[in-house]
Amino acid sequence: MTRHAPRYQTGEIVARCVLDPNGGHRLEVETTGGIMIACYGVENLPSLESAIEQFRALITRADGGPDFHNRRVIPIEVSR
Repeated sequence: MTRHAPRYQTGEIVARCVLDPNGGHRLEVETTGGIMIACYGVENLPSLESAIEQFRALITRADGGPDFHNRRVIPIEVSR
């Protein structure tokens, strides 16, 4: 018998952009409480899309801008 992974309902979505000098940029998304495995519903799509758009803008600026040598963590404003 297979078991499904646990599902957690989301609260507020928290996102941040991690810019890495080697180009391995990451968009980190979690919910309040730090749960990384979450079930995002249709009501969360605008928030996730907003975070992704901001992430794309940040990495485009980082890749086309001056070189940097230290990892940067930039909070992303997520509206509900």
